[in-house]
Amino acid sequence: MRWVRVVVVAITIASVMSGSARVAPAAPPNEASADGPCGSERHRFHNPVMGAPRAYVFLPTGAEAAPVGGECGDAARPVVLFAHGYSAMIPEVYAGLIEHLVSAGYAVVYPAYQLTYNPTRQYRQVEVGFETAVAKFERLDMSRLGILGHSFGAGMSPWLTQWATAHGWGTDAIWLVAMMPHFSLNTGSGAIDIPDHTRAAVIAGQKD
Repeated sequence: MRWVRVVVVAITIASVMSGSARVAPAAPPNEASADGPCGSERHRFHNPVMGAPRAYVFLPTGAEAAPVGGECGDAARPVVLFAHGYSAMIPEVYAGLIEHLVSAGYAVVYPAYQLTYNPTRQYRQVEVGFETAVAKFERLDMSRLGILGHSFGAGMSPWLTQWATAHGWGTDAIWLVAMMPHFSLNTGSGAIDIPDHTRAAVIAGQKD
């Protein structure tokens, strides 16, 4: 799908621009949307504030060189926190995009949130899902962080960036990509305060 390719290019650019000394140079533009060599290992775990184990981590595997630096199976891998769109409670909705990110060497964390509209509780479910994954999976290198959101999840992205940096994450590299943001909450009405080394891309649809 065309918008997925645009997102992949944006992610590649954002991660390379982040300034981390451990991130490999960008792939040539005509290869930016090609999958990398890393395999994928999927884990499902319980989110303490959800009624079912609706949280997932995808870890890269293999001994090949990862496009985003190091080797696919390294003990510490850069992380993408994925905030999904409304009703997309299972990661299969974004299977191609998640597989692409993992193939490049990212670990991807995907917590679901409830469908009943309650932003305070929904944001809390995403927040706790991320925190639980960080505590549970030792390979997550939180100093190298990407935040990816779609629709309702894209609306979370500015707040998630502030929240993540308040945890001390993203010190070496941090980027965010907001795809078709529906609306934004919890960020106030003025300028959004994020670290100077943050790189961001917003992808808007025709009616956004």
